[in-house]
Amino acid sequence: MFSNALRRQTRLLNQSTAEPRRAVLALCRRQNPIFARPLSTTLALRAPPRSPYEPPSFPPSTRVRIKNFHKTATEEHLWLLLELYGEVVDVELGHRSAYATFATLDGAASAVAAHANLGAQRLEITYAPSSDAQKSSTNPPIKRLSARGIPRDAEEHHVRAVFETYGRITYVKLLPDYSRRHPHRGIALVTFALQEAATAAFNAPEIMLGINTLVVDYDQARILLPPLQRVRRAPSPYLSVNLVPQTATIEDLEAALAPFGECVYLDLPPPATHLDKHRGIGFVRFKTLKAARAAFGADIRLGEASLQLRFIPMSYDEPTTPRPPPQSFNPPNRVLFVGDVVEYALEEDLRRVLEPYGEIESIKLIPSNLPRRPHCRVGVVVFKTQEAATTVFNTPISLGKQWLKFDYKTAPPRGSRPNKQLFISLHTYRHATESVLRKHFEQFGELHSVMIEKRALFAHVEFCRLKDAVKAHERYEADGGRCMLDNNVVIVKFSRKRRFDASRD
Repeated sequence: MFSNALRRQTRLLNQSTAEPRRAVLALCRRQNPIFARPLSTTLALRAPPRSPYEPPSFPPSTRVRIKNFHKTATEEHLWLLLELYGEVVDVELGHRSAYATFATLDGAASAVAAHANLGAQRLEITYAPSSDAQKSSTNPPIKRLSARGIPRDAEEHHVRAVFETYGRITYVKLLPDYSRRHPHRGIALVTFALQEAATAAFNAPEIMLGINTLVVDYDQARILLPPLQRVRRAPSPYLSVNLVPQTATIEDLEAALAPFGECVYLDLPPPATHLDKHRGIGFVRFKTLKAARAAFGADIRLGEASLQLRFIPMSYDEPTTPRPPPQSFNPPNRVLFVGDVVEYALEEDLRRVLEPYGEIESIKLIPSNLPRRPHCRVGVVVFKTQEAATTVFNTPISLGKQWLKFDYKTAPPRGSRPNKQLFISLHTYRHATESVLRKHFEQFGELHSVMIEKRALFAHVEFCRLKDAVKAHERYEADGGRCMLDNNVVIVKFSRKRRFDASRD
């Protein structure tokens, strides 16, 4: 397997005395560049560390890790050097480190204590965890396993054929490589039909696929984790679009992405100095993950440029700024208003964040009148119990690196009984006109009068029939009385029959 000449050179060099050593070393230098300087295998004390950081130490085992060797060194050179301390079973050479397995524990201990030199380099030989110790022992037994070390040219049917010897398999998936340099990342997820089959594959001493030894472990995503850690693994159909031409508009980008699926959110943010241009990068949110994957794998051209799409995971990390303390002037109930929702988030993202704290009846994000905007960053969440709503109100929760703001449902005013007149709060819509209010509320029935008190920022809308006023009130009652007028939120509720003089306007 190895060169007899190289083996003879190594033995002569280590067994020669001081005088004949020079002649042997000159012969080795002419035939192998690795012996540019004397190869010393004499015992030496460990050099003091250059920094106060100490690498983690592992218990003695037959497996050692070798570092600080020359880039021209090969497995053959390391094998010949380590054979001086004991029988070597295997040598794995990596980019910056190598792993060697001895037949006995005494051989590994001798190599660690020696700290030999290979050429001009002083080797760092330390104990390494055994291949069996790399498997997790604290994970609960589940049906899904992850296998690392899959060859890059392997396919799903190759992985299935290897693991089917332990039991029936229901699902096999190779994780894609989003850099597009390889078909996959060398990691496979294997789901067995029975838990006993997954346990047998996990406890197998060695599983080979081609010439690679697979590292099999329980799938960490299937293990029960705290709520905020569990949702971080959820995929999101949110992508960034790079290399957008400067002459392209947001309508052109929408037309290029339309064949793959519905885009609920699309944005071409302008730079801070030129608001009439864009930065050549856009952000798109598809309605389904299937549409996002189809667009990611396609060659999309916009003019003469080829667009580059990249997945952006939905961030659930906490923002750097502290969360303001929660405040509410309404009594606790099971209905919460949610504010400061990121523009590209959907109802399923909000449900994924809030469901760990309690069962949810319904979630609704108030739609936006602006194009390519799914909502106006405000929503309503109805929980099954008041305890769940109270827990969410007092817990700091973030979505898209922004703190979510919560408030309890507004309590109905005292003495507000169903009548023909509705009270409209205009604090967020100061420029509302009578024509805008009349046009919006005429869809529910015939109006008797519309009066606006601009100084007090409220208005009264009176219907001709009571059932039309009740119909309009029920339309917005589920949203806490919130109504959208020209992308502005106003509050709608029954009036207390306060009469005022319209001439004050």
